[in-house]
Amino acid sequence: MSKADAVHHGSFGRATLYMLDRPIKPHAHREGHLIFHLGGPSSWARTSRGTVFLDAETAAAVNPWEQHEFVPSEFGRGSKYLVLYISQAWFAEAGRRSEAPLRFGQAELHCTPRILLLVATLHRALSGIGPRHCLDTLIYDLALASFEQSWAGRSVAAADPVAAPALAYRSRKSMPLISH
Repeated sequence: MSKADAVHHGSFGRATLYMLDRPIKPHAHREGHLIFHLGGPSSWARTSRGTVFLDAETAAAVNPWEQHEFVPSEFGRGSKYLVLYISQAWFAEAGRRSEAPLRFGQAELHCTPRILLLVATLHRALSGIGPRHCLDTLIYDLALASFEQSWAGRSVAAADPVAAPALAYRSRKSMPLISH
């Protein structure tokens, strides 16, 4: 059964610990999306920019409004994930990045030692083991480290920061209704 074990909402968006054991159909979010594998069988995240094998060393970075889906490797046997939904406005304001819409350089994210430490610390805090007073700072640090890692070896200036993935007609028409 897929379920949320812990959820923390804030001005940044949402941080969630999920136990996932079945596929999640293609969908999109208005927020940037980071998916970190915490335990259990590895799985895949498919995005419009490619398929990412999710394991202890590789995470998925999904741009706002980018279509993505989740595919477990073993149906019925759950895996645990830390999933962040990052508000573009919050990310820009928190980092004083007036020019920056939240756009990740690539979907496959190599988890550096710093990212792994931040994921473990955030996992403990959301699980009630570590201090919760610094959650927003941890989330920003993890989002920023992930953003920077997604652009490692790439030119941020060369990317088109405004271009968003095309949305299906029904999705575009429903956005104003969902926003209220």
